[in-house]
Amino acid sequence: MRSARERRSIWMVVAAVSLAWGLAACANNLAQELAWERWKKCRDYPGLIFNTIDRDGEIWVKFAAGVSDRDLEPWRACLRQAEAEQAERGLGAGRAPRLASGPAPTAGTPPRFAPEWKRGDEWAYRWQSPLGQGTFIWSFDHEDTLDGEAFYVLRSGPTRDIYYRKKDLAYYMDKVNGTVEYRHTPPTPWAPWPFRAGARWEVRFAAEQPAESQVEHHVRVCESSDDTITVPAGTFDAVKVVCRHAATGALSLEIWYSLPVKQMVRERSVFAYGVRERELIAYKVR
Repeated sequence: MRSARERRSIWMVVAAVSLAWGLAACANNLAQELAWERWKKCRDYPGLIFNTIDRDGEIWVKFAAGVSDRDLEPWRACLRQAEAEQAERGLGAGRAPRLASGPAPTAGTPPRFAPEWKRGDEWAYRWQSPLGQGTFIWSFDHEDTLDGEAFYVLRSGPTRDIYYRKKDLAYYMDKVNGTVEYRHTPPTPWAPWPFRAGARWEVRFAAEQPAESQVEHHVRVCESSDDTITVPAGTFDAVKVVCRHAATGALSLEIWYSLPVKQMVRERSVFAYGVRERELIAYKVR
């Protein structure tokens, strides 16, 4: 009969680097594809036998009795390095063709409406701020109806749901394990639709953190333009929006949004603790 230590050593789950990076074989999602690439790079270590990669990007392996947790550290280091290389290189999985560069739209340019998210749409990002850095994946999960309005729900990791109003992609709230962590009232669109360059508008909302009983009231003035930007996932013609605090003129938000990608490709937000930056690394859209 095996000892408790041996039983623990037979199976182990290793989080596929940073938050939610991973891969699989058939009907792969973005997390699984990235994890397969890392596994192929880091599979030649003694005592490891591949088992599977699940849809959350976790790599399951068998390893022989007698292999200690310390023995596995070089393999884990290899996975961390492989993830860092992916973040630097950018994959652009499922990348839509780049739109031709050109001048800002004229009055005869067809209107540009908010894109439609579909099941299977996924976007991978890297982020950094004075609080740290890392990677995460957003996946369109389902639609929900609240007070008669339709919302898209993005899943980030196993417990976080992010709500965006369907008609204009206005951000509404984050839920963690079904509990509201953060909410904008009313929901705040990052751009007016149909979009046009040169627009100027005002945004008013209350930012709520129910668990801390905190509410902050914001008034922002935003302007739109067309721009071209390069991020790890590629070079994109993008909608750029810059928002400033109405009272002071201080920068609050810069966001670049690609309509073919159906999501932001770069974002800079200014908080009390400093600037948070997020950039697209890879994506899949239907």
